[in-house]
Amino acid sequence: MGGIVSSNKGGSGQGSNLAGGNTSRDSANNSPRDVKGTGGKHPHASDAIKESWQIIKKIGADVVGVAVFIKLFESDPQTFQMFKTFRDDQDWKDSKAFKFHSKAFINVIGSAVVNVQSEEEIGTTMHTIGAAHSLFDIRNEHFDILHDELIKQLRLHLQEKFTKEVEKAWNEAYEHVGHAMKFSMTHGSGKM
Repeated sequence: MGGIVSSNKGGSGQGSNLAGGNTSRDSANNSPRDVKGTGGKHPHASDAIKESWQIIKKIGADVVGVAVFIKLFESDPQTFQMFKTFRDDQDWKDSKAFKFHSKAFINVIGSAVVNVQSEEEIGTTMHTIGAAHSLFDIRNEHFDILHDELIKQLRLHLQEKFTKEVEKAWNEAYEHVGHAMKFSMTHGSGKM
């Protein structure tokens, strides 16, 4: 499954196919199957995985999400211009729009990690989100930055509760959600 989300870190990533990598397709509609956070391997999240999501919700999904997106903006300042809902706000870091977007990002991944939604619900959600994001110059390296910072923030906030099992579950959730979003960005909206 590795490589579904990650781009070639040695390359620029520009022009790289967002839907690249080994994919599993439902032949009836050519959409990605199995976008559940656990890849269908563990239909029920363990207590440790569930607890990790509860801790993040208690800390605040927006708190974690804000740190993740600030890292994206620091790594590639041009990405900030994609966010018209808060890019012109002098105090954008404290804006409701920025916090809402950051929280929504974490909530989607968190829901996937504990399998709150069915595969179909996640697929539908990611199709909608992917279609909306298809209008922007989002590249594989942006997904990589978000993924790397998400794991750093989880490690920071979960501390000793960030076990190998928990890390694997969050990585798989991110990979599946990211893959479904990339697929919808390139196929679901008519953009190629």
